[in-house]
Amino acid sequence: MILLDIFHTHNMKNTYSDLSFLEKRTQNNINTVNNSLI
Repeated sequence: MILLDIFHTHNMKNTYSDLSFLEKRTQNNINTVNNSLI
């Protein structure tokens, strides 16, 4: 059970950093679209 928790926590950290990367990329895409609309 403890091992599973450690594994899960590790995965969550990776997922979180992936999400933050995706979020930045998405924000960049949105900015690009907004700029081209202006």
